[in-house]
Amino acid sequence: MKRFTVKNFILYNSPCFNCKNEISFYFEIDPINDYGRVSKRALVTTNYTEVELVIHYANNLKIKIDHKTNKYTASSEPALTEYLSKFKLSLHSRCDRCFSDIVSNRLEFNSKMGFIHPVTLNSENFIIEDKNTTYNVYTYFDGKPQTRLYMARTDPVTKMVSPSQMVLPLIPLYKFKTKSKFLNKIKTYLTFS
Repeated sequence: MKRFTVKNFILYNSPCFNCKNEISFYFEIDPINDYGRVSKRALVTTNYTEVELVIHYANNLKIKIDHKTNKYTASSEPALTEYLSKFKLSLHSRCDRCFSDIVSNRLEFNSKMGFIHPVTLNSENFIIEDKNTTYNVYTYFDGKPQTRLYMARTDPVTKMVSPSQMVLPLIPLYKFKTKSKFLNKIKTYLTFS
């Protein structure tokens, strides 16, 4: 499976593959022994990405990740070690216009060397419109990797909507250079299924 540095993950869907809008970039925070996922918006610059994991008057925790090396610096390494014993972090890019959504698997920190290992994808979600059809494309990479396709076709005359769905072989976004090539692949699967 393809692996991404933090910078490559950000660039993977920026600008948005579907609508060309700029994406928003977040760190997803999941408690290890509990529920209640939280998203923290990250500051993305040309050279680094930075996120404040804890904002508190007595003990802030901020990490900064260099885009060239994938090395990180933390405002407090002991605080980061304690934080990572309680929470899992993953990367999340989202388009606020068309709601395309990409989530990575859990980040692995190498505290001895001070870098983050490249991550793999967990899921991709796109809503793509084409003439009278809307395609919701969900790709899952963990467990049993597959792509699920949900379609809603609108009859141009009656305006009636015909929903349908199907499971496809894995078709990750990184295999396609353009939205039209992606749609052609989906239409090929629909033709021969």
